[in-house]
Amino acid sequence: MDVPTSVGSRIKFLRERKRMNKAQLARAVGVSDVAVNYWERGHIKQIGHHRLTLLASTLGATMDELLGVVTNPQQDVSEDVQAQLNEVLNKVAERYSEQDPLYLSEEDLALLVENTPLKALIGSTVG
Repeated sequence: MDVPTSVGSRIKFLRERKRMNKAQLARAVGVSDVAVNYWERGHIKQIGHHRLTLLASTLGATMDELLGVVTNPQQDVSEDVQAQLNEVLNKVAERYSEQDPLYLSEEDLALLVENTPLKALIGSTVG
């Protein structure tokens, strides 16, 4: 199946996934089935935040899923990467426990970049 590209098509997709008809969804979110039909067909493009929240909850979706917000999986930090980063940050914090905590030397910045997956994220922007 094609990925729904509009809010209306996502509402329809999520409604059908929940095996609900338009009337059932309408009752659940407090509108008429005509309103649901208009949303799904794109005739009503602006839906209030309260109603969107009800729709997402009723359809068993997140607000991001309902609105089609796509996150970049490369921006997600795995637990392993987070543990490595925390370890390096703790080493740096130990070195500066008695100094200005806002100061980070070039050496420490290099330590962060070279010893964590940050290098892959920021590439050659730090030199």
